[in-house]
Amino acid sequence: MAWRLAYGPIPDGLVIDHVTARGCRFKDCINVDHMEPVPQLENARRGGWGMGDWGQAAKLTCPAGHPYDDANTYHYTRKDGTQERHCRACHQEAKRRYRARQKDRLA
Repeated sequence: MAWRLAYGPIPDGLVIDHVTARGCRFKDCINVDHMEPVPQLENARRGGWGMGDWGQAAKLTCPAGHPYDDANTYHYTRKDGTQERHCRACHQEAKRRYRARQKDRLA
């Protein structure tokens, strides 16, 4: 409501994010200087909600240190509807190790 009173309607497709990076941690804060219209996915990422475990979506790299960017990340939807993201570089390395084991086993 504070955003609407100060700036008017919230732009279509966006939600208001209380930006804790601006120094305020109060959940009930109504200071519009602490707010920013962002897509829902960005709001969730900033809040630590992830695909799978809490906070996973906020991580910028995989456990091996590869970046979670558009080129190195693929998304997978499980049968139960939950989403996961995976590192392409790690997946390729796992496939190489698997093929090497299979080659050694068959030799």
